[in-house]
Amino acid sequence: MRLKSLNKVKDMKRLNKCIGKEWNGKECIELSNRSCILYYGIVGLFGILVIFRFLSFIVFTTYDTKCMILEQHASVIDCHQDGIVPHPEFWISAWIIISVISSILFLIIFHIANNLKLVNFLGEKVCSAWRNASFISFFVLFLLTLIYYVFQIVSKRFTGLTLFFLLVWPIVMFLVVWRLNYTPQLRWKSDNCRPANFPLVNCPHQNCPPEVCRQRVAEITLFLFYWIALVMYFIEATCKLLAVTLDVAYDVVPVIEGRFPYESMKGLSVIFLGFRLAFHARLVYFFWDKICHGDKDTFSEPCSKLEDDQTGLTTTISTQTERVAEAFISTKLKRSLSAPTLTKTDKPVPPTSTPSDSNTLPPSPTPSDSNTQPPSPTPSDSNTPPSSPTPSDSNTPSPSPRPPSAPKAKKLKRAPAPTLLRGGLFGFFVTRGKKKKRHWKAG
Repeated sequence: MRLKSLNKVKDMKRLNKCIGKEWNGKECIELSNRSCILYYGIVGLFGILVIFRFLSFIVFTTYDTKCMILEQHASVIDCHQDGIVPHPEFWISAWIIISVISSILFLIIFHIANNLKLVNFLGEKVCSAWRNASFISFFVLFLLTLIYYVFQIVSKRFTGLTLFFLLVWPIVMFLVVWRLNYTPQLRWKSDNCRPANFPLVNCPHQNCPPEVCRQRVAEITLFLFYWIALVMYFIEATCKLLAVTLDVAYDVVPVIEGRFPYESMKGLSVIFLGFRLAFHARLVYFFWDKICHGDKDTFSEPCSKLEDDQTGLTTTISTQTERVAEAFISTKLKRSLSAPTLTKTDKPVPPTSTPSDSNTLPPSPTPSDSNTQPPSPTPSDSNTPPSSPTPSDSNTPSPSPRPPSAPKAKKLKRAPAPTLLRGGLFGFFVTRGKKKKRHWKAG
C-alpha cells in the first residue's frame, strides 16, 4: 500500500508539473483534515470581517476628519459631530474591534498556511533582523508611538475601549509587518490544473485528480486572501497617515497652548506627535513596497561594508587607489608572460627584393645553375623546413628571403592611468562590479 502511494505521487509529479509544490500527503489531501477545516473556517471569517471593516473604516475616516477640521480634536472620543450614519460612535468602536480581531486572524491564517506548506515563511532570517538598521529604526518608532499613546491615556484618563485600541492596535500592526516582511509574495500561476482563464475549469480530470484540486483550491484561497489583506492594510495605512498629518497640522497650537496642565509636557507632546507621524509613514512605505516588490526583504541592508574584513580598519581613498594600481600592473605582467604580444621595440623585418624576378617562388632544395646564393634559414621561418644549400659560383651575398606572412604593425594604445575618478573610488567599484580589468591592448 505504501509503495502504491509513492508511485502515485511520482506519477503525479511527472504530469506537466501539475503540482506546483512538493506533495507528501500532508497538504490538504482530505477536507476532513483538522488543519484544513480550521484554515477554511478562519479564512471565511476573515472575509466576512473585511467587509464590515471597510464600511466601518469609511465612517471612522469621515468622522475623524470632521472632528479635526471643525472642532480641532485629535481624538474622536470627545468629539460631537454628525456622521454619514446615525450614531457614528458605534461604527468607530466596531472598526477598532474588527481591525484588531482581523489582524489576529491574519497572523493565525499565515501560521496554518506555513504548516500546510502553502507559503514559505523565512523564519531563519528573523533572528538576524535585529542586526539591520532599518528594522531597528522601525522598532524604535513603534516604541515611541506606544509612549505617545500612554501620554494620551495619562493626560485624558481614557479607559475601556480606547485604552484597548491605543495599546493593542500598534502591537498587532507591528506583528503583521514582521510576518509579511519574511513571507515571499504570492503570485498567480497557471498550469493544467489551474488555467489562466478560470482556476477550476475541467477539474478534476485525468491530469488533475481530486486531491490535487483540493490543493489548488487551498492555494487560490490563500492567494485571494493575501492580496485582499495587503491592499486593505495599504489603504488603511494611507488614510491613517493623512489623518495624523491633519492631526499635527491642527493640533500643534492647542497642544502648546493648553492641552497639558504642565509646561514640561507641551514640548514632549509635539516631539512624540512627529514620531507618531513617522511611524505611520513607515507603515505606508512598507505596504507599498510589499505590493510592488513582494519577494524582497525590506529590512535588509542595501549598502556594502565600509570596513575591511581582515584588518577592521576603514578603507580610505588612497588604499583603494593603490589596489587599483596593483591590479593594473599585475594584469599587465600576467598578459605579457602568458601570451607573446607585440611591444614597442619589436619591428617587423621589411621585405627585400632580389635581382631576379620578384614573382618567382623561393628556390627549391634541388641543385640549380643559378648564380645567386640560396637563402639561409632564419628564425622567422620556424614553421617551414629550411632549404638545403646548393653550389654557387658567385661571391655576392644572398638577400634575406621574404617572410611568407608578415603581420602588419599595430599601434599600441595604453589604457588611461588610474586617477581619482577613473581608478579611485568610482573606478574601483565599477571594475569590481563588471569584472573588467585594464590592460595593454592593441587596436
